[in-house]
Amino acid sequence: MISILKLLYNTNMKYIRKFYPVLNNKINGKKVIYLDSACSALKNKLAIAEESDFLSKYGFCSGKRSVHYLSSLTEEKIQIARENISSQLNSSSQEIVFTSGTTESVNILANSIDFKKGDTVLISALEHNSVLLPFWRLAQKGLIKLDIISIKDYKIDLKVLARKLESRPKLLCLTASSNIAGGIEPFTEAINLAHKRKCPVLIDAAQYIPSHKIDALNIDFLAFSGHKMGAPFGTGILYINKAHFPTLSSAKLGGGTIKNISLKGKGIEVELLNSYMSFEAGIQNYAGIWSLYKNMEFLENLNYKNIRKHISDLVLYAKDELSRLPSIKVIGNSIEEGSLVSFISQNKKFSNMDFQLYCNENPDYHFAFRSGKMCADLACLNLGLNGVIRISFYIYNTYEDIDIFIRILKNYIKSID
Repeated sequence: MISILKLLYNTNMKYIRKFYPVLNNKINGKKVIYLDSACSALKNKLAIAEESDFLSKYGFCSGKRSVHYLSSLTEEKIQIARENISSQLNSSSQEIVFTSGTTESVNILANSIDFKKGDTVLISALEHNSVLLPFWRLAQKGLIKLDIISIKDYKIDLKVLARKLESRPKLLCLTASSNIAGGIEPFTEAINLAHKRKCPVLIDAAQYIPSHKIDALNIDFLAFSGHKMGAPFGTGILYINKAHFPTLSSAKLGGGTIKNISLKGKGIEVELLNSYMSFEAGIQNYAGIWSLYKNMEFLENLNYKNIRKHISDLVLYAKDELSRLPSIKVIGNSIEEGSLVSFISQNKKFSNMDFQLYCNENPDYHFAFRSGKMCADLACLNLGLNGVIRISFYIYNTYEDIDIFIRILKNYIKSID
């Protein structure tokens, strides 16, 4: 498998499709047109094989809980994965916490910070509900104040951010790439502004990291999901810069996080393990973690420049084709830097739901795309949107996918006129 993939690393991206089983098999006699990778990327043969192989060979509890030889084999594999993933992020292996995905990562962090009454958390108006809601809950309990940073031209307004940072907030939360407006956010500039005010930053990289190389060196906290880059469901990373471990109190405790428990007076005294170890409670998704590492290695070998070029070309092509259609308005600016195209119709007869149903009834193709608010209700409120239609791309998509979708869209528009 690996030798075959190496031969493809420098070839046209269309050959990559051969390694995605869903795209090579019809479902109920229909070909799949998959334009929903922003929700979840398709799984390739390598990731599937690595997870299955791990379960077959290393289905043991890790070495943190046992000392027998079989346990040490699993632990050794997970440490290899941790070290290699941290190397890709230009970080220390001690800064990598394995989670079930971005949602869990943000929830863990939100509940691990020692907030004091009156502390403020800044979030941009483009944030996914998985970032908004954990901090909204803390605000509802009166533990923090939640302050929303407005957006300008579909990007965070850096002038507004600079002004709000003057009040020394406890944390800034910012998506690297919006899951509804597309493109990428000026998160590097935002981090620099925040650090001047000694404000740590959480970067939601769920939509960014599948097609961009990221360096965590100047980032405080980073969260992303494995399934959006082709790894198994229920895998993800919470990166915590080592400087912040002493200030956090892990919100996820249990087996594997304890160094020692002793009696103290009439109670007990608990000493937690250091760094990532106090955040990884319970049995981990070991096979998924291994597959996540191998999938990230696969993307690294494909070369992120190649990945980015391929996806950017598709985004620009889709944007141009959609812009030619009457009443269709594409959402976002500089969206070629991202991996998705969101659009609305200004035709009052156009119904997002009806269009979805129209596509579902197509006799030749199964269309996978997204319509609605994209779990970005805050962004929809700030952008004045009731919902969008979103098509998104990854390394296996082609111009033909877009052409077929546009043709069906044109047919639907004709049917309602």
